[in-house]
Amino acid sequence: MSKIRPNDNTSFPTGSAVVATNNIATIYDRKLNTAYDMVMKLKKEIEQQNAEDVRLRNRELEEDLATAKTEKAYVKSWADEEIARLKETCAIEVSNAEAAMRAR
Repeated sequence: MSKIRPNDNTSFPTGSAVVATNNIATIYDRKLNTAYDMVMKLKKEIEQQNAEDVRLRNRELEEDLATAKTEKAYVKSWADEEIARLKETCAIEVSNAEAAMRAR
């Protein structure tokens, strides 16, 4: 290892070497900024796509819920009609049974 002498300017970049180093740093910064901008753009696109996916899924779930409510209302209506029919049939059968017992 050689000692650096205080007045020896050959050990430090000067003139065109400093300019070249600054140019390289500037080019690197530009590339880094371009890459960063691209990453941020892609991140934003991913976030927008995720938000759209959530909106679509919510819409599907709302449609499924509406369908389920409609089906539930239909089943309840059918069940109410069936219960009314069975009550009527039961009342008729009870009346027939009472009439048969009186006739004995």
